[in-house]
Amino acid sequence: MSISVTVTPRVTPTFNVIAPICSGSAAPNLPTTSTNSISGSWNPATISNTASGTYTFTPNVNDCANAVSISVTVTPKVTDFSANIISTSNNSNNGSIDIVAVTGGTAPYGYSINSGSFGSSSNFTGLGSGTYTITVSDKFGCMFSKTVIVSSTCLFPNGISANGDGKNDTLVLTGCTISEIIFYNRWGTEVNAFKNYNDQWDGTTKNGLQLPEATYFYVATLDNGDKKTGWVYLTR
Repeated sequence: MSISVTVTPRVTPTFNVIAPICSGSAAPNLPTTSTNSISGSWNPATISNTASGTYTFTPNVNDCANAVSISVTVTPKVTDFSANIISTSNNSNNGSIDIVAVTGGTAPYGYSINSGSFGSSSNFTGLGSGTYTITVSDKFGCMFSKTVIVSSTCLFPNGISANGDGKNDTLVLTGCTISEIIFYNRWGTEVNAFKNYNDQWDGTTKNGLQLPEATYFYVATLDNGDKKTGWVYLTR
């Protein structure tokens, strides 16, 4: 008498590769069914989002399948960056943010400003005063964002040419909030003064008379209480 015995080869479960996880980010769930339809359980049962590890899948006892292990990598996240900030002057667009060092993550890094597209340049130029959000993304897409403030300094030009040609005819102090400014001649005599200055001094006296070409001095009080002193050369 003869009998036939069939030996079914064991199947190896297959799973999609799990991409590296940024430390601290949400970890994906481990699938309880393989891509080739083998059911089972995992040990450990959940993926850690703080440390790399190996996870073993054990098929159900009724499935003729092999156990299989997969590795999941947890990458360090970007935790901070330092930047050199150049302030703008008189509310012009000449400020800049230059990221000089990134803490954590894995190079190469990408850089974005105000949710814009990422690029390899870590230097942002042509900025006006304001608050900017800088985001750094590493090789694995781990991102870190923080706000950076570009301030505006108040600079006084040292000359005006009040000749009526429409160019540099007045002392323009755009971006400087000045509550009071007083102008003096070389002998210390007050020649003009303004409250809440709005770029109107054109080389004239309080009575509207033209002053001669010369160096004039000023004392300005900013809205924050700071005082600035200096000189302006008047030409025509």
